[in-house]
Amino acid sequence: MYRVGDPALHEIGRPSTLAKWRTTGEGPDFVRLGKRIGYSGRSLNEWIERRTTKQHVAG
Repeated sequence: MYRVGDPALHEIGRPSTLAKWRTTGEGPDFVRLGKRIGYSGRSLNEWIERRTTKQHVAG
């Protein structure tokens, strides 16, 4: 479980960006642990997969 402020999450976005995404539904699925927010590795990987695009080379 990764919590907001964890250095690994900085690769995904800053804490303010993650907070914005939580309100708009754009970011990875999260879990509320009391007043803390956490992200599972699985939800992060699934979110990254959904955002992955394939590059096509013209030629």
